[in-house]
Amino acid sequence: MNSKTVYLFVTVLVACCVQNGWSLKCYTCASPEDSTCGRDFNSSTVPALECDAPNNVCIKAKPKIEGVTVVTRLCGTKDACALLASCVTCDSDLCNTSASVKFQFWLLSLIGVVYFYL
Repeated sequence: MNSKTVYLFVTVLVACCVQNGWSLKCYTCASPEDSTCGRDFNSSTVPALECDAPNNVCIKAKPKIEGVTVVTRLCGTKDACALLASCVTCDSDLCNTSASVKFQFWLLSLIGVVYFYL
């Protein structure tokens, strides 16, 4: 393998692993006020908000209020989420969607390394 190929590969590997320095963006909504926030979550109709300090995670909480499950998506802290019974945090942009499989760029890099050296 020549040096230009190695340089290109390392550059792509670093680019895939580095995160941007911008603030975190999270979906913000609450059901039942917004019917697209709960079971029928639709990311194209739900607004995204840039989180201010000290909020450093996106939250998806599903507390029961008077017997009704209310889905809430917002910016927050892990400590705030710990106070709720059904609450999940994540720390990447727009990650408080419904459960889904997301592509991991580090996995692509690992596959590339294995491919080039085997």
